[in-house]
Amino acid sequence: MAENLDITVLESRAILGKSFLEVLVGKFASEAPVVIAEMVTFAGRQELELFCDQAHLLKGIAANIGASQVAELCEKLQLAPGENNLDHVEGWLEQLPHLVEEATLSLRAFVAGLPPG
Repeated sequence: MAENLDITVLESRAILGKSFLEVLVGKFASEAPVVIAEMVTFAGRQELELFCDQAHLLKGIAANIGASQVAELCEKLQLAPGENNLDHVEGWLEQLPHLVEEATLSLRAFVAGLPPG
């Protein structure tokens, strides 16, 4: 299993069926870029509360589907303003789309290996 995924979460979701998991992966793949774009906008405007809200939202989406590296980076982004750690935000935001893409590929590979249902 890819190291960017939490196998325990995926196995618990797989019980719900392949088609259900396909829908979840599709939602993750389509919603994550929108949330990231909003995060970039809010960071650029220094709207830190809204930025943190979006980081929290994406963290929850990622954690729910087992995209653990995405969730971990989102947690860092969410906490950065409160920890006076804004120097890293730009670099982390640049990494985030790549992590989402890698997680999406890994998630799709996991789902492809499930029995129909």
